[in-house]
Amino acid sequence: MRSLVWLLAAGAVVVAACSGSPSLPEPSGRPVPKYPNPLRAEPPEGVFVDLSADSARTCGVRASGVIECWGFDYGDPPEGRFVRVDVWDRGVLGNICAVAVDASVKCTSDNFIDPALANQWGQADAPDGEFVDVSVAERFSCGLRTDGSAQCWGDNAGDGAEEPGSNDLPDGALEVPEGPFVEVHAGDPPCALRESGEFACWSDRAMNVLWQEDHTFWDERFVRVSPGWGFSVFFGPLYSRPSPYACGIRRDLTLVCSPDIPDIYVSAPGGEFVQVDHTGGPACGLRTDRTIACWNPRGRPEHDVLADPPAGEFTQIAVGVHHACALRLDGTVACWGQNTTKNTGGCKSDVCPA
Repeated sequence: MRSLVWLLAAGAVVVAACSGSPSLPEPSGRPVPKYPNPLRAEPPEGVFVDLSADSARTCGVRASGVIECWGFDYGDPPEGRFVRVDVWDRGVLGNICAVAVDASVKCTSDNFIDPALANQWGQADAPDGEFVDVSVAERFSCGLRTDGSAQCWGDNAGDGAEEPGSNDLPDGALEVPEGPFVEVHAGDPPCALRESGEFACWSDRAMNVLWQEDHTFWDERFVRVSPGWGFSVFFGPLYSRPSPYACGIRRDLTLVCSPDIPDIYVSAPGGEFVQVDHTGGPACGLRTDRTIACWNPRGRPEHDVLADPPAGEFTQIAVGVHHACALRLDGTVACWGQNTTKNTGGCKSDVCPA
C-alpha cells in the first residue's frame, strides 16, 4: 500500500511539473518545491576533492572537507568535514552518505513532500566504526570498512518495511559476503570488488537479474568497477526498475561492459582507463591521459546529452542520469549535459555545451 501511495504522489508531482502549478498540499511548516527546483544556477566555484552525481543533483567535498550540493534541492548534506561522498536521488527522495575525516560515516535523507518519511527504512542510520568508502541506494546503504570488510544497513527489502515481493528491491541486500574488498556498491543487486579482482554480488537478484546475456563478465578480473544499474523509466525519473548493465576496468586498464550485444548495446570505447562511471543512462570513462570519453550504451536519444565532454585533463568523473561533472587538475568543477535542474553551469537551454 505504501508503494501505491508513493507512486500516486510521484504522479501528482509529474502532473504539477507539466501544468506549471503544484497541486500537492503543503506539509505543515514546509512548502512543496516546484519540480524541478534548482538549488543553484551553476556549480559552485572553488576547489573540490570528491564528487558524486545522480538523477537530479551533484554533491562535492570541498578542500575544506565541507559538502556542498547543486541541482535539485533535497535538503542539507551531513555537517562536518569529509573525504568521500555518495548521493542517491529519485523523485521525492534523496539520500547522502559521506566518510568523515575521522573515518566515521554520516548520512542524511530527505523527502521533500513528507520529511517524516525520509529515513523510514534506516538507510541513513550508519553504524559505528571506521570506513574508507560508502555507497548509498534508496532503502539501504553500504560501507567499506578499514579492514576491507563491507557492511550494509537499512531495509533488507523483503524482510523490511514491506511484505516480500511488494517492492522492487532485492531480498538479502544486507547479507554481505566475507571480504576483503576494495570497493562496495549499494544497488540492485549490491556488489563489491574483491582484492583478487573478482566482482561479487549478493541478494536474490545477483544471478537472475544481472548480466543474464553475458556470463563471461563474471570471469574477468578488475581494478575498478561501476555497476551503475540502468533502468526502464515509468513516470519520468520518479519511478524506475533495474536492468542489467555494468562496466569494469581490467588489470591491463582496458574497459569492458556487459551486456555487449551488437545492435542492442553500444560497445565501450577502446584505450586505457583509470575510472568508469554511469548511473543508468549514459556512461563515461576517465582515460590514463586524464581526458574523458562518454558513450550511450543503449543508444537512446535522450542519453546523447553527454556525447561531448569538456576538453582538458581531469582527476575524477561523476555521471548522473542526464548530466555529469568532473574535477579538473586544479580541483575546480566542470559540468555538462541536460540543464533541467540547473546542475550544468549557466546554460539556460535544455542541452548545454561543456
